[in-house]
Amino acid sequence: MDSSTIIMGLLPIIIMITLIAVIVSVIVFAVKAVRRIEGRAEERLRMEKAHAARQKQQSEAMSDVQERLKGIEAILKQVD
Repeated sequence: MDSSTIIMGLLPIIIMITLIAVIVSVIVFAVKAVRRIEGRAEERLRMEKAHAARQKQQSEAMSDVQERLKGIEAILKQVD
């Protein structure tokens, strides 16, 4: 057996190992990308919930101000 026969015998194994390494690399990259996207989505959801809570608080504050304003207007109408 000369060296070319040994190389030709190992070539399918080398190709298979290379193919498996490429597939594993693609899978690892995909998993990392999905985790990154999920993290961003979770952060966006937390921010949206906080924003919704702030909007609700502001809406309640505006309702309170409107009620007070209506009371003041009623008192002013009574004074006139």
